[in-house]
Amino acid sequence: MITVMNVVIWTLAVLLG
Repeated sequence: MITVMNVVIWTLAVLLG
């Protein structure tokens, strides 16, 4: 189950590399 917080963390992780 993907939560909104997980999406935010994933996005930041991908952008920061």
